[in-house]
Amino acid sequence: MEETKAQFLSSPSLTSQSTMELGIQNNFGRRCKIRAPCCDEVFDCRHCHNEAKNSEEINPQDRHDIPRHEINKVICSLCDTEQDVQQHCINCGVCMGNYFCATCKFFDDDISKNQYHCDECGIC
Repeated sequence: MEETKAQFLSSPSLTSQSTMELGIQNNFGRRCKIRAPCCDEVFDCRHCHNEAKNSEEINPQDRHDIPRHEINKVICSLCDTEQDVQQHCINCGVCMGNYFCATCKFFDDDISKNQYHCDECGIC
């Protein structure tokens, strides 16, 4: 019997599958996109936003960087559910990043960096 997308998305093993198995990881090792609060557009990450919005093709008066700490919406890369910033998707339960900082809106799967949030150093 063929598994439907809904059955797959509700599978309890989904959150433990590797990112390679899911095949949905973006360029910085996370399973979500961000909605930029400054221009209301969707990007893979803040670096992609800043590169696109500061390119030479953009009118100099319209160029800008994303206010990272103001990001409040993410879109799950697996089920496309837009939601408040959080580590696990409210719809399918996938972990959007093994490391997550709600203050910095930072997701990363490479926890070997031992990153952590610190108001003083900004490592996160």
